[in-house]
Amino acid sequence: MMDKMVIKIMGLLLTGNRITESSGEFESLTGFIQPANELAKVKNQSLLTMLPILRKVPGCNLKNLYDALKAGKIDLRHCFLNGTEQSMRGLVFMLRSLRVTMEMEGGESWIDDDFIMGVVMDLIPAAIVPLQNTISVLFLVLVHNPAVQDKIREHLTSLNADVTIDDIQKLPYIEACILELKRFHTPLPVSARHCNRSGDAIIEDYNIPKNTEIFSNLFGIHHDERFFNDPWSFKPERFIAEDGSRVGPEHPVMKNMVVTGVGPRRCLGSTFSEKVIFLVVAMLMKNFRLCPNRQQELPLCDPRKFTSGIVTKSPDFTCVFQPYML
Repeated sequence: MMDKMVIKIMGLLLTGNRITESSGEFESLTGFIQPANELAKVKNQSLLTMLPILRKVPGCNLKNLYDALKAGKIDLRHCFLNGTEQSMRGLVFMLRSLRVTMEMEGGESWIDDDFIMGVVMDLIPAAIVPLQNTISVLFLVLVHNPAVQDKIREHLTSLNADVTIDDIQKLPYIEACILELKRFHTPLPVSARHCNRSGDAIIEDYNIPKNTEIFSNLFGIHHDERFFNDPWSFKPERFIAEDGSRVGPEHPVMKNMVVTGVGPRRCLGSTFSEKVIFLVVAMLMKNFRLCPNRQQELPLCDPRKFTSGIVTKSPDFTCVFQPYML
């Protein structure tokens, strides 16, 4: 259910239209993301780095995945570039409109179909996998914390209206829950690679020679007691000010949050994912209570026990969506 929901959200973003499970767009996205996910696993990436020839060895699973990915790319192009000409919404239409504007103003544009295809292929794994895994952790956290569910529902019912994206600032507790989810989970435990190409760098007492590659331990930062009190507990209240609003950007907990990077190189998709998670929380908590499945042991809600990978996720589990009585 969760995977299908995220794929539908991505289809809406790309085309501007709702897609169904029987649509070509849904099948195309699914056909691309499955082999992409498998090839992105650390063990497969390590094998391909050491032995790239494996992608050409007949009968090898990596070759099968690589061939499936190539077929998925062809299908994506056909589906989203050739099949969305009439759509007047969505990311593909926006990029094509920008291309026309650039051609009218300057006579040429570097936004060709290959560029648009590259954006689509970059966006799909960068958005779908982190969202899927973050929402899996969200469900586990909520099942373990019924008091948090109660408080979210209390804030939602106070609006007396359907929740929209614009309501996120009216619901500081839910905003705090999303921030705490990102801190608690830290979907990308290690940052992207950085390198000081221009020369040596001195930071406090550390001398970093030129061309040194640096990876930040984001998981360690977000679970360090020097920066976050009781870091292994899920506490949205750490992001709530005394007056009930969300703490400002100068508050220590906000300064120590580096889930998606900081500054001009902050992840462009972070705002998108926050808004999607906000709507998921609002729609679910307004209508359902998440309860443990009594026929299955519920995994521990401990980030140290989550399934490792480029993007960590919760252990597999099932839960029950119990409708609220009207």
